Parts: sequence; C-alpha cells; structure tokens
Amino acid sequence: MKFKRTEYGALTVLSPKGDLVGDDVALFREQTRQCLEEGGPDLTIDCAEISGFDSGGLESLTELSRECRTRGGSLRLCSLDAVGRTILELTRLNRQFDVYEDVEAAIRSRT
Repeated sequence: MKFKRTEYGALTVLSPKGDLVGDDVALFREQTRQCLEEGGPDLTIDCAEISGFDSGGLESLTELSRECRTRGGSLRLCSLDAVGRTILELTRLNRQFDVYEDVEAAIRSRT
C-alpha cells in the first residue's frame, strides 16, 4: 500500500492506494497515527484508489474515527466507489463517518 499525504491548513488528506486488507491494515494504522501526531485532529481519507476493504480495514477506520474524536477532531471519508458505499451501508458504518463525494467537498465541509 502506498500513501500520498496533503495538508490543507489544519486538515490532513491521506490518499492510500491499494487494498485495505491483511498486512496493509497495520501500515495504514501507522500512517494515520503519524498524521494525527504531526498534524491536527481532522483527517480525511481519500478512498479513490482503495480497491477493497476487509473486516480489519473497516475496524481500523472505526478506531481512527474514535481517535480523531478523542483529539477533538473528526474523520471524513471521500471518493468511495459504489461498492465501498454499499459496504458502509450494510455494516451501518455510514452512520459513524462523514462521507463526501470528493476531496473538495470534504475540505469545504470544514470551513
């Protein structure tokens, strides 16, 4: 899994590329932890290039959302494909995350 990190003021956008499954979940957790430690508590995950999730990947997003809230911020997800949105709806995790069409919409939601 590869990562691109972009800062928009106090908002960090992390753009992972690959599947959020198996061993890549630990790498994802490490990258998001680093983003929270170095930046502010508001984090957006750009899901445009995430190919799929497994239960560990979904759990890592849930834990990340909790950590952002504990720090006084929030987690936003954006650019989910139809399958990703359906997975969140079926697991009812769509109620836990703020989901936006694209990065620009996620950034605008913060201002």
